[in-house]
Amino acid sequence: MWSFRGFVLQPLFMKTGLEPALSSVHYSLYILDILLVTLFGYWINDWYDRSIDAINKPNRFLVTIRISQRQFVSFITVQILLIFLLSYFIAQKTGNMNKLWILPSVLLSLWIYAKWLKRKKLVGNVLVSLLIGLLVGMVFLSEIDNIVQLRSLSLATFNQLLYWSLTYVILIVVANYIRELIKDLEDESGDRLHHVSSVPSKIGTKPTHVLIQALLLILMCFEITQVLFIQKTYSSILFVFALCTLCAVLAFKLKNPLKNPEYSSLSKWVKWLMLIGVLQMFIIEF
Repeated sequence: MWSFRGFVLQPLFMKTGLEPALSSVHYSLYILDILLVTLFGYWINDWYDRSIDAINKPNRFLVTIRISQRQFVSFITVQILLIFLLSYFIAQKTGNMNKLWILPSVLLSLWIYAKWLKRKKLVGNVLVSLLIGLLVGMVFLSEIDNIVQLRSLSLATFNQLLYWSLTYVILIVVANYIRELIKDLEDESGDRLHHVSSVPSKIGTKPTHVLIQALLLILMCFEITQVLFIQKTYSSILFVFALCTLCAVLAFKLKNPLKNPEYSSLSKWVKWLMLIGVLQMFIIEF
């Protein structure tokens, strides 16, 4: 989110003489608020997944550390209060009190995912990937008045903002969904035991490999198209080459059946893929 604001949003605002609505301090608090929401999602997810993680990931924190339900609820309650206090402060400072309803909606979505949709990964994985993609929407929300004004000042600049926003969202959503599928492959034995509905359990391991390879190919085509028609600089070519090489290596590794530790390694490779996508914003030229 820092990269998107610093290397896409602010440069485009500067072209039309606009100033960001949030100061650096307020934006830092905004980021902290979103990080706390993300942490809430991880904690609530791990709490409901303790029995499955005991099989798939026995080293997870809530598996190895005994914590009572009362202690967990107390911890989560404090976290939710901090989230609401930060959100209220930022909404008041930016005059966005009418948008404060979005926060409980996100928290409720994360709880619904952890409580019910986690066991229906066919839907849950799509939801969590879209929520990650909505991080760009959160940046848009904090600067919505400026973005509306940008459209009236320069339609071309506004279109540039839409293009790079869409690029970032597609990369993050597709890459995260690939990572979720790899995690499902890693967790397949525990998921089957607990009757969790996932893509591998429905269509099998090999078809899931093919699906991931197809998604990697989509990312490669998207990146190559970008460097051919949008950014033709040497730095862009270098980043696209690195990203496409990583996609090709991941696709090649999925040609054969893999064991759990190998899936865990592939999941880390996808994190590198996402990092390259974020760093790619640093070299965008307007």
